[in-house]
Amino acid sequence: MAYLEQERITYFDVTKGILILFVLVQHYSSAMRMLQLCTDFDTFYTIWHPAFLMFIMPCFFLISGYCSDFSCSCKTFFLKIVKRLVVPYVVFQLVNCFLFMVVVMQDFSFTSFFSLVSHSPYTSLWFLIALTFSKIVVCCLKKLFGTNMAIVITLVLLILGVVANQYEIFDNILCFKNSLISCFFVAVGIFLRENMKCYEKALYYGTCLYVPLMLVLIGL
Repeated sequence: MAYLEQERITYFDVTKGILILFVLVQHYSSAMRMLQLCTDFDTFYTIWHPAFLMFIMPCFFLISGYCSDFSCSCKTFFLKIVKRLVVPYVVFQLVNCFLFMVVVMQDFSFTSFFSLVSHSPYTSLWFLIALTFSKIVVCCLKKLFGTNMAIVITLVLLILGVVANQYEIFDNILCFKNSLISCFFVAVGIFLRENMKCYEKALYYGTCLYVPLMLVLIGL
């Protein structure tokens, strides 16, 4: 089934809706644990948390890569990025940080504000930063080297991001580690869109590969 700009892919919309519900449950359970108000559900979810966490956001980025138009001009592409990602991030992050300073920190210094805006873990809208970064990087790689080479390069970026995060190398300013990791999934989305046979096989075998991959990652 080829993707057309004029039509929506229903099962992608359903998938994104389910993923959003998982994100809400994840944040709810995290808040309950922080407040020491855990229920049986929170305990159950915590046990299975790695199984959900390993695919929720990567799946979002993969779908975004599949549904994005990287064939348009650079000017059109960057205008879309600014309008759909940069502006919402700036607006909501400023509001988020201001409310956090007023309600939680009660500290109105510039240092505190900059820390909230730019540093993990306070950057709650990290996915907008990562999506902006990954789309720009993948678009440039695709235009310069082609999709296949973009896959290889972003795989290297993913490994670098994982290593930097695992061993706490560098401060995660503006969540750049998350951004490095996200590039690979956007590139995979583009690859699947351009290679429908691989896309169909991924839909068919994806579920079968998920369980062994999850066990390997948990083991690591």
